[in-house]
Amino acid sequence: MSRFDLGKIDGNAWDAAAVDAVEAAINKSYQIDTFANRPASGDAQGSLFYDTTNDRVWQWLGSSWVLSGGRIPRVRAFKQATQSVPQVTITAITFGEPDVYDTDSLHNPSSNPSRITIPTGLGGVWSVGYNVYSPNGQLISTMESWLSVNGNTNTRYAYASVYSVQTTNNPWLSSSDDLVLAAGDYVEVTAYHDASSAQNFGSGGAGSSTFWATYIGPS
Repeated sequence: MSRFDLGKIDGNAWDAAAVDAVEAAINKSYQIDTFANRPASGDAQGSLFYDTTNDRVWQWLGSSWVLSGGRIPRVRAFKQATQSVPQVTITAITFGEPDVYDTDSLHNPSSNPSRITIPTGLGGVWSVGYNVYSPNGQLISTMESWLSVNGNTNTRYAYASVYSVQTTNNPWLSSSDDLVLAAGDYVEVTAYHDASSAQNFGSGGAGSSTFWATYIGPS
């Protein structure tokens, strides 16, 4: 027979005070409230907070809250309008159409439309990717794209390229990467080409040029 049997342990009745203490400990380690009322810190390492505002579970890891369950932060922006990118000039691609989805105001199509910015409390590992369409019309030796973080175009994540583009080609550049990003960091899709004049990007129809990010977890 189990040690736990009919409200007794080893044949002894439950101690009401002990039961109350266990219940209090459970309630203390798991709280439910709006995100605005989430305490600055947890009561103990591993304590949980259910955020009713965003339908998320946060866990206290001793120095900060980290997202551990519930609705996943994510965004998908897209580009419809044509953008002229000057030759031999590194240029951030803008995504000015209304977002397909954006759970946490990660992207603003009107203000800084080239950026996906990590909000407070959601630093960690993010999967970030893009598709960029270029309706061609001229010879291009090299066309490149990559992800830049905080305006640093020298460190290139999710690099993609095409070479010897002909006038009848309409190239797509696409790639993705997992990035460790802190709150306040921003990511941009950056493009470059060496055609003899400016080259258009975008205008390939809905979904042809897109930019997305999905939260994976703490770093």
